[in-house]
Amino acid sequence: MILAGLLDYFGFDYEIKETTYYVFSKVKVDNEFIVLEVTDPINGFILDKEAQKAYMEKYQSAEAAPNQWSVLTTNQGDNAPAIYRSINFQNLIGLQYFNQAINHYNNKNELLAYQFSVIALKMYKAEKIIGFSDFLKHNLLLSASR
Repeated sequence: MILAGLLDYFGFDYEIKETTYYVFSKVKVDNEFIVLEVTDPINGFILDKEAQKAYMEKYQSAEAAPNQWSVLTTNQGDNAPAIYRSINFQNLIGLQYFNQAINHYNNKNELLAYQFSVIALKMYKAEKIIGFSDFLKHNLLLSASR
């Protein structure tokens, strides 16, 4: 989010790419795109076209996505659908709230997780956010009825 905010502030033409389990940026400089991957300080500045292609291809297939959504699926072998799309800054904020919802769920605080998922949905109505929010709502309703 900080990188996108800085790119926007300084007037760069950029794209935010959402993948099944990751986000990265493509920045236009001198009519060419550079891939910026902020969590990799050594290899996160990708200028070479072939390296960019290889980097982006690994996020474009469902097989590349780990099965982290099994809690929301009926079959343990199901993978999340492959996601590879451009999103805007508001959507990125929604993904941050979604990540916080997952963090609170993992820390056994379903109510706070649900609250973060509701905020995430206001920013970005992505399938995975809708599904996770519905899952949390269902769990909370079950807990309340006991």
